[in-house]
Formats: sequence, C-alpha cells, structure tokens
Amino acid sequence: MRETRRRPERFDGDANPLTGVLYCADYGHKMYHKQGDTGRPDQPHHEYVCSSYRHYSRSCTCHYIRVSVIENLILDAIRSVSGYVRKNEAKFVERVLKQHDLKREAAVKESRRKLTQACHKVYARADEHFKRKALEQAYPSPTPISEFVAWRKDDDLLDWLKNLGK
Repeated sequence: MRETRRRPERFDGDANPLTGVLYCADYGHKMYHKQGDTGRPDQPHHEYVCSSYRHYSRSCTCHYIRVSVIENLILDAIRSVSGYVRKNEAKFVERVLKQHDLKREAAVKESRRKLTQACHKVYARADEHFKRKALEQAYPSPTPISEFVAWRKDDDLLDWLKNLGK
C-alpha cells in the first residue's frame, strides 16, 4: 500500500488576517496570501496574489501587492480616522449614531419583509377549511345564515324557482 505524503506547513502559524478580504482592483477576484522562498534570502515571497492568477486562469495576469504595503495603507487609514475623531469627536459620534440608526431601520425593514413573506407562505399552505374560517371571521356575512335557511321552507318560492327555466 502507498502511504500518503503530507506537505510540511510552510508558514509560521495562523493564516494572514486579510486573506479573502482583499480584492483585485482590475478583475474583482479575491486576493490570497502567498508566502515562500524566491531563491534569494533577502527577498522572500510575502504578498497577496489575485486568485484568478493563482489558479492559472487567463483572465488575470500576475496582480499582487506586498503585505508590507497593505499594512502601511491600513495603518495610514487608522491614523487618519483617529486624527479626525480627536479633532471632531462630537461630529464623529453623530455620524456613527446616524449610521447605526440607518442600519437598524434597514434591519427592521428586512425583518418585516421576511415576516410578510412567511405569513404569505403559511397562508398559501393552509387548506381550504382554514381559509374559509379566516375569511368568515374577517368579513362577517351581511345577511344572517338563518335568513338563507328560511327561503328553503317557502314552497311557493321553490316552485317558482323550479319552473323558472321551463
């Protein structure tokens, strides 16, 4: 029997946190972390590569960005936002609260839409008996049922109805 050979782990522990979060600017494919040797000890691979190129498709040429560049961009963005917050704390809190309210309203709207859909599904699945009962409860009959029974006892009316088509 053949034994399965396993590759040794090449990276130093956990997967990079931005794997699958970054997207290729040209083609929109996810970018994945690539780490390894280039043959030169001073320049190891430590970059994000477009998944389309990584899977050898022809739709994307070698699009990559070094991890250090991404880390610097993220750090600059954090510094910029924290500087804005320090200068305009009240305005920032107002924006955050407004954004939270918008998200909450959207969530409520979505929940209502799903509830309405679920109600429609339940109503559609109910059998005729329950539908009839629900309609009778929602819209009471304008004429009492006792009056409908009374015309069946009127023999003159029944004879006239029977002879109507003759």
